[in-house]
Amino acid sequence: MKRYHFRLAAVARLRRAEQEVARNALAVANAALRARLVERDAEVERYRTVANQHSATTPAGLSAERNDAELALERLRAAEQRVAEAASTAAIAQVTWLAAHQKVAALERLEQRQREEHALATSREEAALLDDLSTARYLADKASGSAR
Repeated sequence: MKRYHFRLAAVARLRRAEQEVARNALAVANAALRARLVERDAEVERYRTVANQHSATTPAGLSAERNDAELALERLRAAEQRVAEAASTAAIAQVTWLAAHQKVAALERLEQRQREEHALATSREEAALLDDLSTARYLADKASGSAR
């Protein structure tokens, strides 16, 4: 019987490599998202600290506090925008990895099915060979028995 060979083995290797690249891109995107979330949390704390400071008693001091609070709010909004962009990038990376994973899974299912078909064909050939051998032995025994 012929040895099993998956005809799409090269395609499967390529798809696995693509899946690995997509997995690495997803890991990088998730790490970037976590970093942006940490930065945003720091900006939230900075804004809360600045917004809760009410120590000024002069108009210039009040104006400076308001300016500090507005600046902290702008920094918070910018941090939130970076989080949204990182989340979007991570979501795209997730979809890309999922598509690559599904392609690999489909090829693996196809290979498994072909392996099972090959094993079944091998079993059939072996059974046919055994049948032929036993038939030949029977006929040989019958021919030698009738020759006596």
